[in-house]
Amino acid sequence: MVRLDNVATISEGTSPQWIRVTADGRDAVIFQVHQQPGGNTVQIAQEIKAKLAGFQKQLSSDIKIANWYDQSELILSSEKSVRDSILVGVVFAILILLAFLRNLKITLIAAIAGAGSAGRHYSAALCIPDELQHHDTGRNGRRRGTHHR
Repeated sequence: MVRLDNVATISEGTSPQWIRVTADGRDAVIFQVHQQPGGNTVQIAQEIKAKLAGFQKQLSSDIKIANWYDQSELILSSEKSVRDSILVGVVFAILILLAFLRNLKITLIAAIAGAGSAGRHYSAALCIPDELQHHDTGRNGRRRGTHHR
């Protein structure tokens, strides 16, 4: 645990209105968590939520901890959208094969092969580390480990 006085100078004073933060019409404190390269956004968000839930128990009842923006929700909904799109695509492929081939046996063989292939590709995509999915670019947008002049 890092104490605030170990990393900051704390003093009483007034703050200009241009840096004042409010939420629901009341004064608020806002902080942001930035992921380090190679970090797992979903895992980080889950761990932060767990820590904040434990911290909430120590606060008085009139202090509320609220989430303003959580990028992990976008990632999880995107994952579900991809899964649903794959399933819809497999179903439509089966229906089209059945309509054109008019042979249930061949359609079932193709459906099983297609569903298995789609499932393998989807589960493999979930196992690829973030660095590979996003080409592990540095701050300047260039791939790490490559030489640019």
